[in-house]
Amino acid sequence: IASNSDELSIFLWLDWHAGQHYIGCLGQQSYTYASSNDIILAYNYNNMDKDWFLWLLKITNLSPSQFLWIQNKTHPKFDDMQNDEYLLKQIALMIDQKLMENPSLQIRLMPFMMWAETRNTINKIKSNMSIKHRNNIITCCADYKWAKDFANKACLHRYISNVDKPSLFEERAIYSDINGLTECTGFVCKNKEELLIAYDKLATEGGKTNVVIKDCYGASGDDISFYKSKQEII
Repeated sequence: IASNSDELSIFLWLDWHAGQHYIGCLGQQSYTYASSNDIILAYNYNNMDKDWFLWLLKITNLSPSQFLWIQNKTHPKFDDMQNDEYLLKQIALMIDQKLMENPSLQIRLMPFMMWAETRNTINKIKSNMSIKHRNNIITCCADYKWAKDFANKACLHRYISNVDKPSLFEERAIYSDINGLTECTGFVCKNKEELLIAYDKLATEGGKTNVVIKDCYGASGDDISFYKSKQEII
């Protein structure tokens, strides 16, 4: 997200990709994160509550001209953007126009991780830009190793199968280094048998009989389940 008048970012949700745990995370609610410097890649205009959209523009001071709409998609995925040549050209055109107005502007393309597909998409955008503007592009994102380790919730807790091994957050001293950041009691489990072992451990050692089970790769809360007893899990 752009932090000052000399930066511009583009909300390209390049971390969206088809997969077992895919959902449309970072969707329309994320429009509220944008600043007046951002180009926002948006979707589902035809079915959107227009009163809500007008309210959004009012509270965020965004302009309709900042939005590029993905056509005919209710829940777009990365492939929809990658293969939409017209959309990528429109992004490039908007960047060029911004740079003509302010040649010192820095353009930030911020995919979650630099997959080969995201690199290809960024290169397509740059290839449609004026040559003199291409050096204004900054790409910042997680590398593959970081994303593999930290792009899921398994980094937060110890595995029930090896409770003596610290979690990644513990190994990196994240809990101790950030004042006020605490860890909720829990374990990473790989199957129902391990879930039951974790439940017994939480109940006997921590006195906790009300538990929450959540998918390590889930998002938006749809995968959260609440249990008040071991029998409910069984």
